[in-house]
Formats: sequence, C-alpha cells, structure tokens
Amino acid sequence: WWPEAFSAEEAEEQNIMDPNFDTRVYLSREAVLGPSLKSKIKAWKHLQNARHYAKRGRYRDSRYELLEAIKIQSDFLPAYQELSGLARKLENPELANRYERAADNIRAEEEKIQTAYWNMKKHYLHAGRLDRGSAKSIDDVVREYRKVTGVDYHQISRYRHLTRLYGKALNRLCEISLEQERFSEAAECLEHLITIQPEHKESYYRLGWSYFNLKKWKPAGQYLLQYLALDPEGSYSSLAEMYLVEIQDKGPADPGKTP
Repeated sequence: WWPEAFSAEEAEEQNIMDPNFDTRVYLSREAVLGPSLKSKIKAWKHLQNARHYAKRGRYRDSRYELLEAIKIQSDFLPAYQELSGLARKLENPELANRYERAADNIRAEEEKIQTAYWNMKKHYLHAGRLDRGSAKSIDDVVREYRKVTGVDYHQISRYRHLTRLYGKALNRLCEISLEQERFSEAAECLEHLITIQPEHKESYYRLGWSYFNLKKWKPAGQYLLQYLALDPEGSYSSLAEMYLVEIQDKGPADPGKTP
C-alpha cells in the first residue's frame, strides 16, 4: 500500500534515500477510516524514536521509525517533515524537496477539511436554532440541514468529525420527513442513513414503516424484519411485529410496488 521511501539496499548512508519517491499520499485502511487515538499515540512514539536516533546519527534507525509512523497514519505530517530534514542531512536536496511537497499536500488537505468542517458546523448550528422554534416554516429548517448534507460524503468519509456532523444532520432530516408524513422523502433519506450508519438500529424500523405507508410491502417487510433481527427487544419491536402481520394479511400480488 505504501511505496518504500528508501531503497532496500543500504550499503551506504546515501542509499537509504530512494530518488523515485512518489509525493502522493497513499491511504492505508487505517487512514481511510480515520486513525484511532491508540494509533495516533503509536505514530507519535515512532516519531520520538526517530528524533532520538537522528540526534545520534543513526539515520537508518530514524528512517525505519518514520516509515513505521507513516504506515500507522499515512498523512502524518511531522513524519514527512522529519524525512525531509533527514534527506537534507544526507545531502539529497531533490528528495528533501519531494518530501516537503508531500508535507505541503497534507497541510493543504488539512486546511481544506478544516474549512469544510466549520462551514458545515455553521449551517448545523443555524439549523438547530431554527429547529428549536425561530423558523417561520419547517422548510427553512430543512434547507439549512441540507446545506450540511450537501457535501460529497465520499470525500469526507475518512474524517470522523465531519461524518458525525453529516450523520446528525441527515438523521434530523429523516425525522422531519417522517413528522411531516413525507414518506417518500423519508425512505430516500433513511436509505442513505443506513448506508453510512448501518449500526443505527431504529433507522431500519423507520425505513420499514415509511415503505409500509407507501404500500410498498416487500421492502417494508424486509426492513422491519431486519430491525427485529438487530434489536428484538427494542422500543419498536412490538410495532414492527404488528406491521409484519398486517403485511402478511395484505398479501400483495406484486410485492414491493405500490398497488
């Protein structure tokens, strides 16, 4: 997953630098999901070890520790900065510049994400104020929440603080659709919600109930059964069972479509 930043052959100190280093940041599975606190601590420990070795001229050991930090957190900015400094010590300015460019790319990405977060946060807080009673109509609330969920989820999916905010806004949009009995909108919203938050058990019940009201019996039954499988003793289990009995009694000729 990660191109070796140093050559395998290290007969000489100069050869620990690979001139074919790619400045792009390749993402490990850990980086895509977002590094956990435990992983971040590990990365920082490797960085501290690398600095310790570099001070004593043990550049190979320092390099190894920096690569280990990057394996844990592929966009770990301090590791790239240290690698650049290490390359300069070994009189390899070309590679040092490549590491610096990689660091610049990470820094620019972090700034972009911070801007996106504060923009989403601003709309989310404003939507909350409107939702608590200051809005003239519910459409104003919906419009503001949709500004939060208007970003491309795929682009923010590796940043947990953004996905949490996105999920909260989307969940509230689903609730509003149900409160307004806009079941078609609710079903579309909930389909997206369980895609990004499959652990959200109540969403399966709400989705089944939405399809039930749309008289789409097949998906209604599927999601109600899924809810019961996930949370058999849940708050809505009795209602889910009742709706399943009704669906079974209806026995539509063409399940899954509106009669």
